[in-house]
Amino acid sequence: MKKILYIVSTLQRSGPTNQLFNIIKNLDLNLFEPYLVTLSPEVSDSKWADYELIGVKMQSLRLTRLKGLFFAKYKLNKLVEEINPDLIHSQGARADVFSAGLSGIKAPKICTVRNFPQLDYKMTYGSLLGLCLTFTQTRAFRTLDLCCCVSDAVAKNLRTEFRINNTKTIRNGVDDLFFSKAGMEEKNVIRERLSLPVDAVIWLSSIGKDLRKNSDFIIKEFMPFLESNSNHMLVFIGDGELRRICENLAHHSSQICFFGRTQDVKSFLQTADYFVSASKAEGMPNAVLEAMACGLPTFLSDIEPHVEVKTISPASTFLFSLAGEGGLLAQLLECDFNNYKSQSDNAYAAVKEQLASSIMSKSYQQTYKQLLRLGE
Repeated sequence: MKKILYIVSTLQRSGPTNQLFNIIKNLDLNLFEPYLVTLSPEVSDSKWADYELIGVKMQSLRLTRLKGLFFAKYKLNKLVEEINPDLIHSQGARADVFSAGLSGIKAPKICTVRNFPQLDYKMTYGSLLGLCLTFTQTRAFRTLDLCCCVSDAVAKNLRTEFRINNTKTIRNGVDDLFFSKAGMEEKNVIRERLSLPVDAVIWLSSIGKDLRKNSDFIIKEFMPFLESNSNHMLVFIGDGELRRICENLAHHSSQICFFGRTQDVKSFLQTADYFVSASKAEGMPNAVLEAMACGLPTFLSDIEPHVEVKTISPASTFLFSLAGEGGLLAQLLECDFNNYKSQSDNAYAAVKEQLASSIMSKSYQQTYKQLLRLGE
């Protein structure tokens, strides 16, 4: 039995936390014993209990970011020596940096890279702090044994922008047993519960916590389309910097709805017909994969990770440019709504065949075996 130690900042509910959960949930427990260490105190919206339920041995340093600067290195090193893992797997900037800095630890160390650091951190934290975080994390990448990238696009970015070549692509996966297609009767029941019209064509999108989701672009492009298609609706879930701007752009349109933050993303996906994202930066977007698992054709900005989705499911993915105006609108006007069933089936099949979380976890486990030289 090989001990795998996972290091993260916290287990706050988020895409990365859910992805890590899916990796561990599908582990072969005859081969691997999962341990997990968090660096900071847990927030109220935490998946800590969920991880405990699947048998992960849990510990937390419970250090604030400020205290972590002074004490995390020593405390983490001591804890890792006690656990004595066979392999260490980190995710997130702080976890990657501290993992890379562990001294006297012979176990292989890998990380999961989920973004384009130079783009993601700049948009989230501003130019100066974003540059510092990018430099610090990419320096850590170079000292780790392997960087597992969630898309070919992320791996290419590390190679071309930072000359980091210790990379491998393991695409994000979605829990296809949880996120699944709903039948027409179930879809209508959900729509009635959410006070959405049963006979409408519903487009779903999300408003992120920062500017990356580019939701105002979607509204601007959709407004003329909705004016000439009265049976279509645009529904937003989530909350963040852009929500007020988007509400102002919507001009109280009865065809645009804002539901705010929700823990029931699955219901919104199962009641929708299409999913649309104008993101400026992604790694391999969880929201898109969840939408596809629910059988939704996707309309996506032409950033590299979305182009990668297009190569996986060309019949269900429609790309548009963020440069100038009219790109998304043109795709909306050209959409063959009579071919919806085929588009939906192709999205669903792509997940089952290539993007399920069980497939992702098997790829990580194969990587663990290779680094630990199991089976040789």
